[in-house]
Amino acid sequence: MSPESKKSSIPVILLKLFIGTISAIAFLCAVLILINLVVRKWPVDVNNLHIAWLLDGHHYFVPADIQTDAANIVMRTNQELSSLDNDTVSFTKKKKKGSFRIFCIGGSTTSGWPFHHVLSYPKLLSLYLESVLPTRSVEVINSGLLGSDSFSDISLVEELLTYQPDLIILYEGRNEGWNFPLHTPFNSCLLGAYVHLARYSRLFQIIGAPHHINEFDHNKRVREFAQNFCVYNRRAMRKALMRNLARITTMVRKNNCSIIILTQVTHSSERNPNILITKINEWVKEFARNNNVPVVDIDRFFCESKVPEEELVIPINVHPNFKGYALMARVMCRELFTMNIIAPKREWQWKNLRNDSFYFQRSGLTRAFLENTYKRYGIREQQ
Repeated sequence: MSPESKKSSIPVILLKLFIGTISAIAFLCAVLILINLVVRKWPVDVNNLHIAWLLDGHHYFVPADIQTDAANIVMRTNQELSSLDNDTVSFTKKKKKGSFRIFCIGGSTTSGWPFHHVLSYPKLLSLYLESVLPTRSVEVINSGLLGSDSFSDISLVEELLTYQPDLIILYEGRNEGWNFPLHTPFNSCLLGAYVHLARYSRLFQIIGAPHHINEFDHNKRVREFAQNFCVYNRRAMRKALMRNLARITTMVRKNNCSIIILTQVTHSSERNPNILITKINEWVKEFARNNNVPVVDIDRFFCESKVPEEELVIPINVHPNFKGYALMARVMCRELFTMNIIAPKREWQWKNLRNDSFYFQRSGLTRAFLENTYKRYGIREQQ
């Protein structure tokens, strides 16, 4: 073959190679589509589902199945979140005239771990406000998600601002250290592709999804993977937290909504300047000072409480117990009064406030429920 013939054949070979590659890709896509049409859909494993919500949470609330008034849509907690132990709440998309709407955002403490569907500080706060502001309509809507952080809460805030909130209460910090590796560019892209396959590819659901893992373990395996491929320091984490808080605050203020940031409850063993969560609490307070954002130092109230720490805090990942949640709710109720939020101070009828046991009973907290909950999570019995 002459040199001229060889040169003329190169484009032909490249063209055939290109057509062959496109044909192979098209064939593979056709096979995958066929599999998705034929193979039954598997439920997404809760651990994959949790990672999906942390990386790309959207539609936290969705329209309820049954609508009585098309002009006033009822929003309900996404069913996927119910499988992640979130309480199911509902509210009208359009706020009622004269109503004051509060969304509580945060991780497992906000959602009420380990009492979830029965007790949380937002639920108790709602009951307290109902007592002390009997002439006012106040909605306290729990938007907590186990393991959420300042990255995942950005998209949540964007959604909540479409529901006419008057106040956002943000309990942010403890999960920053856990989740930071998930949000680095490399890990985020890789895990994003993984959870997309887990959600939508039935072939992957058959051969790749860990169906044998039934217990919701807060994605221990995925977190370990992410941490192995991430090198970060506290300076980077602080920078990301400050940036995310600034973005959330800017969005909230642009929508004529107020925001309050809370510090994280800590255990006595963590109250050391070198411990990460103590550092994070300082960063949160620093951000609040520099940006004129009201901050409630919940941790200080726990430290200064006359009730012993062991009667307020569950040491496992440091969560308040039912008495601790009551303390949080009472503190927030008083702080809302002090900040002159919701209603003029003359309207607050503190004489109507009952003891905590009354509100525990109203929320459905029973001795049997406590015993079963503590047994389920291996928590030492608390009074």
